[in-house]
Parts: sequence; structure tokens; C-alpha cells
Amino acid sequence: MPDDEHCQIFYRTLVDSKADPSLGSWTSEALVDSGNDDCEGNFGGPQVAIDESSGDVHAFKAVTGSNGASWSGVTYWHGTMGSSGTITWSSRLIVDGSGTSSTNPPDVAGAVDSSGKVYIFWATSVSSGAIKYATLASPFTSPSAATTVATSGTQPRYPHLPAQAPLTGGYVPLVYQTGTGNPYSIVLQTAFSISDTAPPTVPGNLVASTTKKPSVVLTWDASTDNVGVTGYTIYRDGSKLATVGGSTLTYEDTAVQTVTTYTYNVDAFDATTFMTREQLQAQIATTCSRQYLPPPWLMAVNRGWIGSPGRYLPLRSVSAICFTGVCRPK
Repeated sequence: MPDDEHCQIFYRTLVDSKADPSLGSWTSEALVDSGNDDCEGNFGGPQVAIDESSGDVHAFKAVTGSNGASWSGVTYWHGTMGSSGTITWSSRLIVDGSGTSSTNPPDVAGAVDSSGKVYIFWATSVSSGAIKYATLASPFTSPSAATTVATSGTQPRYPHLPAQAPLTGGYVPLVYQTGTGNPYSIVLQTAFSISDTAPPTVPGNLVASTTKKPSVVLTWDASTDNVGVTGYTIYRDGSKLATVGGSTLTYEDTAVQTVTTYTYNVDAFDATTFMTREQLQAQIATTCSRQYLPPPWLMAVNRGWIGSPGRYLPLRSVSAICFTGVCRPK
């Protein structure tokens, strides 16, 4: 191939409102990645899986080191669909970059299950290789560690998954080819499952801050999991307060009182209901939403008493006191 020629990945979409599937009804051609891929140096995609419930688009490619590619390895992109059919793509994510060469990795397959978890399978080599997999969960920025599939036969190639199958319970119907010559064998593993035996890591850096509403805003760093983080549970003073999805890293508690101390905990859980063994904790005291202080002349008096019958205070003790969110002298 001439040095001044390169290949890139483009896409078009056809939105549901278009009854006519001819080319004029599709969106304009647009880039997925500005880098140069390997010009299909092997059979590694690109492949696409669409999450019909969320509209997320998941793209996969096994990029070899041939034909002037800008990068190599098993690659993933997360796409967010707009109302007009345009897709906003994430930066490329290298799921596995080991063992790349001018011919490897040769094949890739991807799918998304009913919970939104993404599965990526690939062949590591054109000969004497293996099939590996990794998973991604929202926000699709950190893949699990690569795991080798226990395949039958020799020289497994061309993994295939039903891109829009329910795939409930972690079961993945995997199809692949084995053998070194004709006739080859086509293997269907219907009982293959991705087991999850480890809880997510503890969410990090829990921070609590107050607002004038009053309310308490919590933020934390994402947990990781060998399969994927499904969500987070928020506790206030030891009682469950709320649950948020795995891509949400903030929560606002609006059911608080002023001048009150609260203790918050956050833990993470995955699809198999494993929870973190520890919880992250933060403590905060709410304040008045508006401060009202006695006038300077009143604060300057060193003797005497103020107030109405039954509600007397020494003048030297007068300060900002909070009632139902408003600060005023008692």
C-alpha cells in the first residue's frame, strides 16, 4: 500500500423515523476515530453492539501492527446516540495490547447484555493462540483483566457472539472455529458463563459538602470490579438512604435539618449483589442557610439582659442561633 494512503473507521446511522432505507436517509459519513487503523489487515472488525434499552453504541476492533496503523491491540469505543442519529464517540480504549504483531490480534467479537454490561472476545493469534475475553461496565472506561477461555480443539479462531442477545445471568453463547485444516470444527459453548466471585473495590475519596437549601451533596471516586460495578448504596447515620447506578458518582440528600451532624457511608455492589466489604465514610454538620447577628451596639453592651418574659439571655451570650433554617437572635 502506498505510504500516503491510510484507513480510518467511519459510521452512518439510520434513525427509526426513516421509513426509506436508501442511502439518502442515512446520516452523513463521520469518523469514529481520527487515527489510522490497519486497513483490515486481518478479520478483526470493526463490530458493533447496540444496547436497545439505553441507546448506547459499542464498537470493537482488533487492530494489528500492519499497514501503518496508529495503534494496535483489541480496541473499544463507547458511542452515545443523539436525537438526530449522530453519535458522540469516546476516545479509543485499548482493552488488551499484549502480543500484537503484523498479524495479531486477528479476530474480535462483542456483545452487550440486558444489564448494559459489555463483553469483548478476541483471538490472540492466527496460529497456536487462544480466545480471551474482558468485560466493561458503565461508564465503560476501565476493562476487566483479560481471561483465557477454556476452548476445545486446537488453534481457536473467529469468536462470535449474538450482539443483542439477553445474555442474562452472565451466560454467553460463544461460537468459534477450531482446527488447523479442512474440515474445521465449529464449536458452540452454550454453558459458558463469566463468573463473578469478587466484590467491587471500596469507592474512594468520599466528600460531603453543604448547600443553602439546606442539603448535603456527596461525591466519591468510582469503584472497580472484575466484571462490572452495578451501583452504589448511600447510607445516612447507618440507615439505607438511596441507591444510584454504577455510572453515578454523586448524590444530594435534601431531607436534612440545619445545625445537625450526619454520618454518611457509601458502598459499591455488582450484578451478583456482591458488595464491598468496607464502606467509605464521611461526617458533616449542616449550618444555617442565612446568618443574622445582633447589631454592633447590642454586642458592645457588657451588662444587663434582653428578651421577653420567659426568654431572657445575658447580653454577652447573644450570638447567631438557628431555627428551622433561619438564623436570628433568640
